[in-house]
Amino acid sequence: MWTTRRVEYFKSLPASAPGRQRYDEYMLSPRATDEGFLGLVADTLYADLKAAVAECAPRHLFFGERFVLRQPPETVLRAVGKHVDAFLMQALILSPHRPPEWQTFQRSGYDRDHALTGGKPMIIVDKAAPFHLDGARSTKHGELRH
Repeated sequence: MWTTRRVEYFKSLPASAPGRQRYDEYMLSPRATDEGFLGLVADTLYADLKAAVAECAPRHLFFGERFVLRQPPETVLRAVGKHVDAFLMQALILSPHRPPEWQTFQRSGYDRDHALTGGKPMIIVDKAAPFHLDGARSTKHGELRH
């Protein structure tokens, strides 16, 4: 999860740990924020992962992880977008605890995340979308209903 819990992990490391040293070094900047640090972590991690995929599976696409709409910080989405070939997004979870406007197709949320990733192709990865499809949709695999 790309939340403050990840930042807390780096803060909890011993002062001699490389991750803690990088966090402390980053936080010396007057504009440093926890979300900015998460972007730095994502940029470093995804650069290494992209290099590993390019070396070990050179003819394969690199998707990275599946993100949940509206959850990752903008800094993380920008960093990930620099490295993935396509961006994987899980739809929001349908729940009575979510606001009613989240229980419809989230065009603005998808448009926002698409822009933040630098316009990378986006694949919605979910076995059950939480929004209604306004009836059945025919596909080559049969009808989709919700």
